[in-house]
Order: sequence, then C-alpha cells, then structure tokens
Amino acid sequence: MPPTPVQRTAQVIREDRAGRGQCLAFPQMSSCAAVIAVLDTDLVGGHFTADLAPGDTPPRHVLDNIGRMQEMIGAAPIRRLLIVGFNQNHQPAQICAALGCGRDARGETVVEAYDLARKKPSEMTVFATFIDAHSRPIIEFKRQGSVTEARHRPAATLEEARVYPADLEVKYTLHTLRKHFTNL
Repeated sequence: MPPTPVQRTAQVIREDRAGRGQCLAFPQMSSCAAVIAVLDTDLVGGHFTADLAPGDTPPRHVLDNIGRMQEMIGAAPIRRLLIVGFNQNHQPAQICAALGCGRDARGETVVEAYDLARKKPSEMTVFATFIDAHSRPIIEFKRQGSVTEARHRPAATLEEARVYPADLEVKYTLHTLRKHFTNL
C-alpha cells in the first residue's frame, strides 16, 4: 500500500516576503534562506533571496524584508532564530544583527543555522511548525515537485499573491531536519 500524503495548512511565504503563523511554508527555495523567529505564541518567517552584497550593509531587498519581519514581531522578544536554506548565498550574521537578536530579560537568543546545500536539492519547500517558545520548531522539507497547494481564497492584492494561507499536500512523507544545526 502506498504511503498516505501529508497535509498541512500553512501560511505560504514567497520570495522576499514575511508572514506569521503556527505553520509556515517557504516554497521554491533553490538559492534562498528562510529566517524563522520563534516568539512566545507563534512564528514569524521571512523568505530571503540571495544577498551577497559586499560590505556590512545588506542589500535593499534584504533590509525591506527584515523591516517586514520587525513590524510583525513588534516588541515581542525573539526566543530563538533559525536560518534554514542555502546559507552560502546569504550573510546570516547581518540578518541576526538587523533583527536585533541578542539578550532579553530571560537571556540570550539562541541562533541556529542549517545549510540545505548539503541535501543537494534542486528546488524545495521548507515547512516550519511551532512547538513552544523555548523549543526549535519542527523543520521539514520536500522537493517542490512533490508539493501541491490550494489557496484558501483568491489573491485580491499583490501582497496576498505572495503571502497567503493555503492547504498543502505532500506526496509520500516529509523529511525532518534534526541534526547538523550550527550555532551562530
């Protein structure tokens, strides 16, 4: 008997956009990185395209997306920050600094990274599912061709075409990232 497809309802976040929810999906990652901030009750995530600008200042599209994430985070403390993706195309330390990761009243933010290049994918969808404020969210992935989505409603604006709730179906099983996270 073939395996049952996996179904998820998630906030889908396309390139150079940010979103908030209990389950986030970052489709079509081929050279991108998903930046995921764990808050007290949910996740805020940003889908970042390549940012290999020389120097200490991130390029404009990165700064814009960091701004979107900061608006969603507001005054809430970031309990943990994950950077999952093709990290050779990004400067994680700049993103961490721009988001203000560091110490809060309960201690220092845990910052971890996982470089998906080790999986040798061509293009994939990454899922992040909230557990609690002090745990690493469940990070799963699947090749893009095995993921289909059904939007909850048609896009009325350009922003809704890039960040939207959807039901996603994954053929077979999702792969979970458990090991090989590095602390930054």
